Amino acid sequence: MVMAQLFVRLTGRPHETDEGLDAPCEWLLREEGGDVVVEGSGSLVDLGHEAPWGDDTPDVVALAPVERVLCLSRTVPGRSVSQIARALPFAVEEFVTQDIETMHLAHGPITRGRPVSCVLVDRQLVTDWLAAIRSIGLSPAVMAPDAGLLPDACEITVLFEGDDALLRTPGHLLRIDRRALPGTLAAIAPDAPNDTPAVPAARLEVIGGTPAQTDALRQVFPGEVDAQPLEEPVLRFLASHYPASGTINMLQGAFAPARRNRGTASRWRAVAALAAVWFLLFTGMRFGEGLWADHRADALQADAAALFRELYPEARPPRNAYTEMRRRVGQPDQPAAADFELLLGALALAIDAALEGVELRSLSYSAGRGELTTELSLREYADLDRLRLQLEAEGVVVHIGSAEEQDGVVRARLRVAMG
Repeated sequence: MVMAQLFVRLTGRPHETDEGLDAPCEWLLREEGGDVVVEGSGSLVDLGHEAPWGDDTPDVVALAPVERVLCLSRTVPGRSVSQIARALPFAVEEFVTQDIETMHLAHGPITRGRPVSCVLVDRQLVTDWLAAIRSIGLSPAVMAPDAGLLPDACEITVLFEGDDALLRTPGHLLRIDRRALPGTLAAIAPDAPNDTPAVPAARLEVIGGTPAQTDALRQVFPGEVDAQPLEEPVLRFLASHYPASGTINMLQGAFAPARRNRGTASRWRAVAALAAVWFLLFTGMRFGEGLWADHRADALQADAAALFRELYPEARPPRNAYTEMRRRVGQPDQPAAADFELLLGALALAIDAALEGVELRSLSYSAGRGELTTELSLREYADLDRLRLQLEAEGVVVHIGSAEEQDGVVRARLRVAMG
């Protein structure tokens, strides 16, 4: 069932009041179809008194003021997703002025060899924001920088809001004084770190700017500039673009919301258990067959060697007479097709042996490639490494396509094939 969505845009730091912890904010409640029910501004306490959602608690998306967070991208060395995740704090520490231990680090999907998008924010600030929101009976599933909801159809997007402007580029999320915007746009690309994606001088989208403001940006921006009016409140505009591409949910790690049980594990439990039993039976049978096969293979090799000497007396005896005979008479060995049941059984055994709390979300098999593709939910990145090692111990080749933290769990996509 899809519930209504409540967007809470935090606009300042939390503070103590007679009614408890409070923070200034704007809010917008919309139905599951996208129609706005109510919107307003004030404080979280005001929102709690109004409670426009009635008895049906909505899905809550909290938007943090981007000026309170640091957004950047870094390329981090590592042989595994878990190693890269553990190394991220060391890679971003040089960009913060306070102790990294007091900062909360959230990140986007991790792929080896590619920059990782990160968000850094004071840990106590996140703690206080969440406490203030929960004090009015709400529990957000998502908290993201507000500028992260700007559209990314162009390489750079600017939204004018009062005396400031929100700015989104491939490597930056910022709120800046609108008077400093021309100089900032001119400086972004050369001042970016070496491993931050460069800002192409291609297209700039200006939202809500006056003709004079847009003309000022055209004078400093070397590429195409598109302008569009802003005919609705900023929060309504941002909510209409949720979820935006590349949005990082800051509620990771210790701040991850309680996990919802979607029942996906039970859907696969019987299949995985049957596959595991089949795998054990299959390997046991193969072991018994192997004893006979070894004996039979020796006999075949002896027969093939004798026949080879008769047919090709001038040729040098091959190392594997049976294979050479098949090649010479036009019957090359056919590679054994990877077996779906065998791969599924190995996956089930690896999960059972190494992990708890795993949800198998989807499976697909390509007979042509002999690959089983699966999407999993795991508790942490270390579980993903343990699963990979367990599968490799079973002789399975593992390729991790992607891994990212969502809703308090790590969602990973794997391709596995027999080695």
